[in-house]
Amino acid sequence: MARPWRIAYENALYHIFSTGNEKREIFHSAQDRVTFIYLAGRMAERFRIDLFAYVLMPNQYDLLLRTQNPNLARAMHWLGTAYTRRFNLSHSRSGHLFQGRYRSTLLENAECLAELSGFIHLKPVRLRFVQDPADYPWSSYNAYAFGTPLPIRIDTGFILSVLSGPDVHRAYREMALKSGQPGTRARYKLHHGILFGSHAFVDEIRRTYLDIAPHPDMPSQRKVFCDQDPQKVLEEAAAAIGPTEYAAIGDCELSRSDLQLLFLWRTGFFKNRDIGSFFGLSQSAVSRRVKTFEERIKGNPSLSAILEAMDSRLKVPSIRRPAFETQAATTAN
Repeated sequence: MARPWRIAYENALYHIFSTGNEKREIFHSAQDRVTFIYLAGRMAERFRIDLFAYVLMPNQYDLLLRTQNPNLARAMHWLGTAYTRRFNLSHSRSGHLFQGRYRSTLLENAECLAELSGFIHLKPVRLRFVQDPADYPWSSYNAYAFGTPLPIRIDTGFILSVLSGPDVHRAYREMALKSGQPGTRARYKLHHGILFGSHAFVDEIRRTYLDIAPHPDMPSQRKVFCDQDPQKVLEEAAAAIGPTEYAAIGDCELSRSDLQLLFLWRTGFFKNRDIGSFFGLSQSAVSRRVKTFEERIKGNPSLSAILEAMDSRLKVPSIRRPAFETQAATTAN
């Protein structure tokens, strides 16, 4: 069964969102929304979490937050359980309220947080609940756009600090209008559904928190694991061999580029389409060359040793082993 990949560390920035079971409403009344906002504030206090923004829609919610400690799973388990219990009691129902586990996106920095805040704050406008986000009472938009007090403590300073100009509230309104519209650049910074930031950020997360092989029950791990620059992979692997080893390629009439193509194919990181694009070949041409190269290296110990050396170089962990925070290990009290 597929499980979400929870990357947790001190002062990590997250976008958290969840939907009602079978996309049903999780808020039936104003009191439901007031209760959820109150519990979100309690969660922040208990688990040392900085809340930056929230938006409550009839069948879903969005939160932007920072965990001072690596305890996201415990905090969200507490919030989900506490709200479900109160909602069920209030509406004489039982059973699950939310559709599966909450979803989380890890954000790179305050600039990404600001951009994404604008995007979620304009969700009521995109869904045509209101024409002006300031008219929607169940979000933190007005705290940023006009400095309006909210019923719970929201840290607006962190996001507003990345804006410039004499009136940061006006600057936020302008920024939110741009980033909140569909088709803007905010959507194009999302990588594999779990990381929001630059390609360098994706590389850093992979190097620091991803194991040698992705977990079979975590599809998002495999997506991040395979999201690698072919040139960087080849440069890393090439460091394992020298001129003497490369000389053995001539024994079976393979060029250096032939060996590189075969190695990229053997990593399992790249599709034939990606390899073909890198070398200027079609997908079918890549398949034919791989088959030809593998036939040629059969019975060639020297070339096999080169490929093994390249494989080993790529798989040697040069970073600390990751510590994944799983649902089973983080049951909230």
